[in-house]
Amino acid sequence: MARWEYLYFTDADKETSTLHPPAHKERLNELGKEGWELVSVVFDQTGKVQKLYFKRETKTGS
Repeated sequence: MARWEYLYFTDADKETSTLHPPAHKERLNELGKEGWELVSVVFDQTGKVQKLYFKRETKTGS
């Protein structure tokens, strides 16, 4: 059975910023190279991206 670990990526605390691939392309590419897969995106009431949720299979299986 696969075991997963999870992380989320956000900069929603910054009043003037929003998450989107053009602004964070380098970081998102790094996460992909590390095996992280985007599984969910959370938007605020105005349509700005607030969080990106990722998962990847654990290497140890524990």
